[in-house]
Amino acid sequence: HLLEEVLGEGRGIRDFRKHIAWYLKGFVIGAQIRHQLGLVSSLEELDALMADSRDYEVIDRFTLPVDVQALSVYPHAHYLGKDMLVLARRPNGKADTLLRIPNWNFNWQDDYDYAEPVSLPAGTRIDVRFSYDNSAANRRNPKQPPERVKWGPKSTDEMAAMWLEVQPTRPEDLSKLARDYAVRSLKMDIDGARTQVAMSPNDPLAHTFLATK
Repeated sequence: HLLEEVLGEGRGIRDFRKHIAWYLKGFVIGAQIRHQLGLVSSLEELDALMADSRDYEVIDRFTLPVDVQALSVYPHAHYLGKDMLVLARRPNGKADTLLRIPNWNFNWQDDYDYAEPVSLPAGTRIDVRFSYDNSAANRRNPKQPPERVKWGPKSTDEMAAMWLEVQPTRPEDLSKLARDYAVRSLKMDIDGARTQVAMSPNDPLAHTFLATK
């Protein structure tokens, strides 16, 4: 909206599309978001895209660098959560379902232990897909009529998180697993900071957070 005030709606939206494409470059879900935002031609369309999505997806993945035993899984989302799916895609092509919740409920965020540890070899890719319903049809939506929702700690904000508790099969592999996960976590922090700047370009705190990464 700042670009619209300074440049006018037409040019402001064009500049927004250009800059958002740069900030989202390299994101796991960047291509999907860039495609949707690239079709926006007015503030009305932008607000509609942000506020009335019935099946918005968040996708992430992580490849295990060592053999592990999966012990439990902890999914987390707020009131807009719709469907959760976590798959383990093994190097041999076999895919195991580690978690499936087809009709998410806010009260279901908890730690779920597997009846037996799940052996996952190095090279297994953990695929996570959460979908969200930010429409009036979602009876759990805390905002009626629906409003644009961003990531945040309040229950009226939204999150997408999944923790998979694992134990390396060989104790000596713990340092490699921890190192790979630390690198991935830092990348996620940088991606998140870039998103905050893209969504709030006039917020000095967002720029400071990005600069410290």
